[in-house]
Amino acid sequence: MRQIKEALPETAVVMLTVRDDDDKLFEALKNGAQGYLLKEIRSQDMLAMLRGVMRGEAALSPALAGRVLTEFRRLSRRGFVKADDDCGLTEREQQVLLKVSEGATDKEIAESLTISLNTVKTHIRNILSKLQVSSRREAAKVAKSKGLV
Repeated sequence: MRQIKEALPETAVVMLTVRDDDDKLFEALKNGAQGYLLKEIRSQDMLAMLRGVMRGEAALSPALAGRVLTEFRRLSRRGFVKADDDCGLTEREQQVLLKVSEGATDKEIAESLTISLNTVKTHIRNILSKLQVSSRREAAKVAKSKGLV
């Protein structure tokens, strides 16, 4: 997975597996997976989640989402997750996030920052991942509440 993300950073990787092993799940997410789905998922649900990934959303089987939240809470209590910083966003991601919070479309963001549409989508995927949200609207809310924009 890491090799794919290094060679093709704009590629959204979704893991499809029969394993619901926490170690594999967290390893995939840490290495940049945009989603982690169990093969038992209904085909129409999988298609909906994959379409969401193409819009920059995360795809996670419902059975696994609770585990991710539990682990995040555990890490937060132990002080491994900072809530009062820039969330690890790069300067460019912060610029994209500002445009997102202003309601700009991907095309408008690309034109105003003179970057490609694919690059905008990659930045948005990274922003959603770093802010641990699943939509642009949630990202804008978090950004405003943390004073990032």
